[in-house]
Amino acid sequence: MRKIYLHDGWSLTEPLFEGALAATVPGCFHTDLINAGIVKDIFYRDNAEKYQYLENCSPVYELRFDAELSDNVRLKFEGLDTFAKVYLNGVCLGSTHNMFIPHAFDVSHVLKASGNLLRVEFTSPIKAVEGMKIPGSFAFTGDRINARRMQCTYSWDWVDRFVTMGIYRPVYLEYRGGLEIEDVYVYTSAVDDFGAAICAEYSFSGTDFSEIVTAEIISPLGDVVYRDRFYADRELTVRKMDIPTPKLWYPAGYGSQPLYTLKVTASNSSYETTFGIRTLRIVNLQDKQGSNYYNKAKHALDNSLGGEIFGEDDEFFGFKVVVNGIPVFLRGGNWVPCDPFPSEESDEKIVTLISEAKRMGVNLLRVWGGGLFERKIFFDECDKQGILICHDFLMACGEYPESEEWFINELLLESEYAVKLMRNHPSLAWFHGDNENATHGSDLLPDYTGKRSAYDGIFPSVYKYSKNVPFLPSSPWGGNKYASVTSGTTHNTNFIGETFSYRYERDCSDYKEHLATFTSRFMSEEPTFGAVCRESMLEFMTYEDLVGADESILKYHCKTNPGLEVHIYDYNRDFAEKIFGGFDDGEDRFFKMKYLQCEWVRLTYELILRNLGYSNGIVYWMYNDCWPAAIGWAFVDYYCRPKSSYYAFKRLATDVVGSINVLDGSFTVSNTSDESKVAKITVRALDMSDGFKEKDIYEDTVFVAPYTTETTDLSYMIGDNILLVCDTESDDEVYRSYYKKGTLPIARSDSFTVLASTDNEITIRADGYLQTVELEGDYRFSDNYFVMLEGEIKTVKYEKLSNATSAVKVNAYTIK
Repeated sequence: MRKIYLHDGWSLTEPLFEGALAATVPGCFHTDLINAGIVKDIFYRDNAEKYQYLENCSPVYELRFDAELSDNVRLKFEGLDTFAKVYLNGVCLGSTHNMFIPHAFDVSHVLKASGNLLRVEFTSPIKAVEGMKIPGSFAFTGDRINARRMQCTYSWDWVDRFVTMGIYRPVYLEYRGGLEIEDVYVYTSAVDDFGAAICAEYSFSGTDFSEIVTAEIISPLGDVVYRDRFYADRELTVRKMDIPTPKLWYPAGYGSQPLYTLKVTASNSSYETTFGIRTLRIVNLQDKQGSNYYNKAKHALDNSLGGEIFGEDDEFFGFKVVVNGIPVFLRGGNWVPCDPFPSEESDEKIVTLISEAKRMGVNLLRVWGGGLFERKIFFDECDKQGILICHDFLMACGEYPESEEWFINELLLESEYAVKLMRNHPSLAWFHGDNENATHGSDLLPDYTGKRSAYDGIFPSVYKYSKNVPFLPSSPWGGNKYASVTSGTTHNTNFIGETFSYRYERDCSDYKEHLATFTSRFMSEEPTFGAVCRESMLEFMTYEDLVGADESILKYHCKTNPGLEVHIYDYNRDFAEKIFGGFDDGEDRFFKMKYLQCEWVRLTYELILRNLGYSNGIVYWMYNDCWPAAIGWAFVDYYCRPKSSYYAFKRLATDVVGSINVLDGSFTVSNTSDESKVAKITVRALDMSDGFKEKDIYEDTVFVAPYTTETTDLSYMIGDNILLVCDTESDDEVYRSYYKKGTLPIARSDSFTVLASTDNEITIRADGYLQTVELEGDYRFSDNYFVMLEGEIKTVKYEKLSNATSAVKVNAYTIK
């Protein structure tokens, strides 16, 4: 198969604009208007508001080209967004209405040697669904429900509204002939003392099913470890292969990521794919009545917000992922499209974001259902970095028209495409049918929202084309209501309205105790919130917008949920003020809204680790941003700069972590690795009323078996005006936690000295107790937002993120 790309020379017209404009393919309508200077600074301040009219346009894209003629030529679009009619030389080839799948047309008898005119007429996605029935409830806007296109950019509580059109992925002519190797599915069927059993399913097409095909497996070191030759005389051929001494693929933190290559060749066709040798299973063991886990679940059922709202379980089941026989603690975030304009998701940005995730300590990304099936490079990079993927199919937060055959048929096309796209990647861990459509669903119900979509539109493709990949009908999933907190996976975002109300209506003096009630078996969405760094803020607003009394631009770049009584910005602004104390000025407000996410992540992650075994993973909402959010959920912002939460997560993503249980004063050390660990514990009780002088100290060395916890009672050390600073050291890594009663009022401090500073590191001495030290600048720091005891010296390394020229600035806060 040969491909001739058709990317150069496109133009577009639209009645709103005079004449033809140059168009970029792959690209989209909005970015073409930006390139033409018609749309200016769309992300700056509230400029996006004045360009909302573009969603009602219907542009036409045209290309003239010459071509080689043949009897078997297809015109293929890998991505059309979304409602379009395609014409070649005046002949209508067909219409499209699904952004998520490629579209191919036979042009063998339409193509000319010269002067071909390719015309793509788009219809506004808003106008295309006008008058269609919306079957039920939905979050945010209903105009997305009948459109098979990216859902989040109809507006969400973390991205503005950008409904666009365009040829957003490659377009080319395919010249086909002879035997074509269409696809190969390669997977591990077993690993044992005899080696690895590899299965390959070969799909062929073409005009000649009568030749010898050669397949070779090449090891990570580059040598051929298996060669297979067979006669291809049918559309599907299945072959078994054995690798005697396989190198196994593991998630980051549990081993290496060796990748094998399968090369398949026929006379006129070839196919190549990488794969990893590994086994993965999800273990859903039932808790025995009266066991520790059973009692924890019963307590959560009776004493938590989740239990109050969704507590219908009478039996409890865990959720543990086991790779190559080893339990893996999964830690990560939810991945959303990294740009509101899909064609702008560059390879470079995707690689940068996944690399940052690896540096942060992530070993799982959940691809959320309101976005896209990402391009191959996303999965390739996750394979290389050891980051597992759980992937939603593309529905989110609504009731879709699943009673209509057109919708189920579209899901069947999407699921077949997506499964074949992802299935060879060792990073792919499991599929979800959707995001939160089936929150009230249950395996005990004859029907529920999302059931037909999951089992009629998606599951047939999963079972047929990747039967070894687990499939969960929705996220969350488990229990007698899928939003259960005592079985399967949980979304704490399901309770965001209630938890926001707590932060708004209460004094939050018990915020640590409040957060400590949110236990789960596996947390697929743990919400956190905080401001991005100064360098990113000033990309899309003025300094006065950032620190002035008028907070409207901050709020505009925060976005909110129409289901909430108060704007999300106000909820989190007030929460930061209640926890950390009143704002001295705009700079103080800005810092505290950054630091809020650091504290939030620390408490929620530590909670999960204290319950290790009962709880087996935490995935935050969310990892990355889709547009320049000012105050938002992400850990890494739109410009790929880390937030305070990045550094909190990075510190926690180590094998051994110790922390105080705020509910009973016990101290728990967790070991998430597959090896026994020795941990040295040092807990200092500092008297805050006496200049943070050390009043008491607890020291111990404990042995922690693989994937277990060890707990001791330190409640006697807790008291009024007492701050506990807790260090847990293992394998030369030290995790520092802290605890004090009530809130955490902080104030600026100058009790530090910069001892040395170079182009790539800075050394600081604490001249008093510092609750947090913030390093500012356009750099990635080896650590940030950290606690320092009086007299401590710390060296932090850093590297430029973009064109950083200014020196690193040090800001410090202490407890009032």
